[in-house]
Amino acid sequence: DKVSGDAGGWADMIAEQLGLFGEEALGTPRSLVKSYLGPYTVGIAKEPRHLKAILGYLEVVNKEIKKAIDVCLGAKDQVTADIFIEISRGVSKDIYLVGSHLD
Repeated sequence: DKVSGDAGGWADMIAEQLGLFGEEALGTPRSLVKSYLGPYTVGIAKEPRHLKAILGYLEVVNKEIKKAIDVCLGAKDQVTADIFIEISRGVSKDIYLVGSHLD
């Protein structure tokens, strides 16, 4: 639940920044899944498999966020880079917390 709540907050931050640029955010869960995460496997509700799946998604998301940071810095857009850095910190924390349940 915490990871989901965090993700919603981050999506709002990105959508607001896109709005400042006059763009529209296409951040529905379905569009995100189609982008690079792929579908979540149904039927893995047993805790270790579920946690490993969530951990894998978080790692992919963090990798993509780090690419976005590099793009923003390359474009000299420190404000947007800072937003992605903040998100990356949160995702890294969630990776640690989810991973700690697998140890």
